Amino acid sequence: MKRTYFLILLSIVSLSAFTQQISEQEKGVNKMMEQAESYIPDFHRKSVTASYPIFNVLTKKEYRKITFSQMPTYNQIDKYIDFDHLELDCILAKTPEGIWDLSGVYDNYDSFYYYKSANNKLFDYLDSIKPDRVYHLFGQYYFVLIEKNGHRYLIKEINKQYQPCEIVDIDPEIAYFNTWYFPNKYKKLRVYTN
Repeated sequence: MKRTYFLILLSIVSLSAFTQQISEQEKGVNKMMEQAESYIPDFHRKSVTASYPIFNVLTKKEYRKITFSQMPTYNQIDKYIDFDHLELDCILAKTPEGIWDLSGVYDNYDSFYYYKSANNKLFDYLDSIKPDRVYHLFGQYYFVLIEKNGHRYLIKEINKQYQPCEIVDIDPEIAYFNTWYFPNKYKKLRVYTN
């Protein structure tokens, strides 16, 4: 009986922590949308018909000294990735005026960092599959990690459309991977493409 009670209590605590984490992430998304609306005259939150927040996800601290002799698959490193500590990187949002890539307020608070386009292939892909979550693996915009129904996979634009891929398809250099990506010598870098 005590064991059953303990397991139920543990489940409630885990669910509560998970719910609190999601709530914090939603607050971050709402805050960025509010900031975008206050800084960008043409952007209105009520006009958003679909949006996909993208979070930076990094390696767990205790695994950052691991190196690989050959390029791992994403499935081989998934257990080392820290999905408990996410940072909102950007939001892709669609309005009648176009697709907005909202990245946040500049450090000096004078303006908001964003890009607007008539179309966006990444947004189109996300809108077609309706992912549960989207991440920039290692905090890098070109490592787009999709989560849907508990399954995670990387995507890359191949032949002008996004498709599932592996790490080696994005960057085949194992020395670079071991030095810069996996240990997270992380610097936020944004390059905009359609």
